[in-house]
Amino acid sequence: MATCSYGDCIRTQQRFFNTTTKCFDEADSAFAPKPGMFTVAQHIAHAAQVVRWFVDGVFSPEGM
Repeated sequence: MATCSYGDCIRTQQRFFNTTTKCFDEADSAFAPKPGMFTVAQHIAHAAQVVRWFVDGVFSPEGM
């Protein structure tokens, strides 16, 4: 069970994400550790997609 309200938990996750990504700037967006691996920009896009997939899965009739 969550030890904080859902809104507070989401804001905490947003702070963690922002802290993790604040060291990157636009020049870093195309960096990938090895060819064929996600770039910085692709990782951020993937994180955004996962949130959308979660919300759709939890709250839409199609996801239930």
